Amino acid sequence: MSGHFLHDLRTTFEREAARPALLYGGTRTTYAELETAASRAAAMFQSAGVIAGDRIVLFTSEKLPFLMGHLGALCAGAVPLPLNARFTREEMRFLLRDCTARVVVAGR
Repeated sequence: MSGHFLHDLRTTFEREAARPALLYGGTRTTYAELETAASRAAAMFQSAGVIAGDRIVLFTSEKLPFLMGHLGALCAGAVPLPLNARFTREEMRFLLRDCTARVVVAGR
């Protein structure tokens, strides 16, 4: 193990590719499928102009979009910034202005 989470995660994706990584809502997702989804999210962020070190706000209580946003941000070299989905509109406005996020992943 390298000590860096992303390296360790990619090692796990490769080593455990066929094994289930998630069992959620009656759906089984393998490590290989999870890696594909994370890479797809990273590519989407990069196509939106995200570069290494940019912040990506995660503002959703929905578990799968949060996870994909988090992993996609890491794979894109960005910094995932989870914010409490219960924040008021005023709190969110302040935080969004202050954090200089490039992208926001938001729930309903």
